[in-house]
This record gives sequence, structure tokens and C-alpha cells, in this order.
Amino acid sequence: MKGVPLTDKKLDPKKETLIKSLYDYAYSQFQKKEYSECAKRLTDLLELDPSSGIAVHLRGKCYYEEREHDSAIKDFTTQIELGYEIGRGYDCRGRSYYRQGIGNTNAMAFADLMISLDDYTKQIELKYDIGRGLYNRGLANRYLENYPEAIADFTEQINHGYIPGKGYSYR
Repeated sequence: MKGVPLTDKKLDPKKETLIKSLYDYAYSQFQKKEYSECAKRLTDLLELDPSSGIAVHLRGKCYYEEREHDSAIKDFTTQIELGYEIGRGYDCRGRSYYRQGIGNTNAMAFADLMISLDDYTKQIELKYDIGRGLYNRGLANRYLENYPEAIADFTEQINHGYIPGKGYSYR
């Protein structure tokens, strides 16, 4: 991720160098699956520049991997609000709500799954990784026992060429 602009803002050169160093270190920790350390460094970075959509996104992915879904959802929501790769934000937030929903048996599980459906639909409407959005929405519909919708999603997912074998097996 070196060379990726971290913000659209013009920053003091020393601050910009520090932010880039923090991001490069955090990204290296993410690649090593050291998600907690990565999230800590990205939090440091975001204290210096809270408008860095890429940093918020990566920290959200760390929280997702650590199964800290509330924190992941918060970061992906911030990513969407910042306007950074909005379709990707809906994809990741949808997956966080889905994972949180299937991991619970309380009343909130249904609500989480319904929100994941909305996020996948927005992802698809924004034309971000449509095949994956259809696949994930199909899984959520299947889990909610919305079988006709799930079949329609898996069929369309297959038509998009996104891991068709899984689509056929779930359909």
C-alpha cells in the first residue's frame, strides 16, 4: 500500500511523513495478521488525521478479523461517511453485520442480518464487486430462510462468474 494517498488534505510535511510511517508500519502488521498492533497504530494515525478513509477502512478490517464487530461496523460506517470507497465500505460493513448476526441468538441477530441485506444491496447498486455482493446477500437470505430471494441472488451471482461452484451448491 506504499504510495497510496492517505488523505486529500494538505498536511505539514513532518506530520505527513509521520502519518505515512505509521500507515506503512500498520499495514505491515496487518499483513502479518497482527491485527491488534495494526489497529493501535491506525488509531494513532487517526488522531493525527481523522479524515483518512484508508486508515479507517484498514482498522475496520482489523476489528473484523478480531471479531470486534461493533468496532468494525463503526469504522466502516465512518469510511462510508468520509466517502472513501463507499461500495467497499458497504461490503465490509455488511459482512460485519452478517457475521455478528449469525454469531448471536438474541433478538439483535435478526436486525443485524436485515442490515447486512441492506448493505449488500447498496454495494450491488454501487456496482462494487457485484458478484460477491450477490453471493453474500444470498447467504444472508438463506440464513433468514428467504429461499426464493436466496436462489435469485445465487443465480445472478453465478451469471456474474463469481465463484460459481459455491453458488450452485447453495442454490
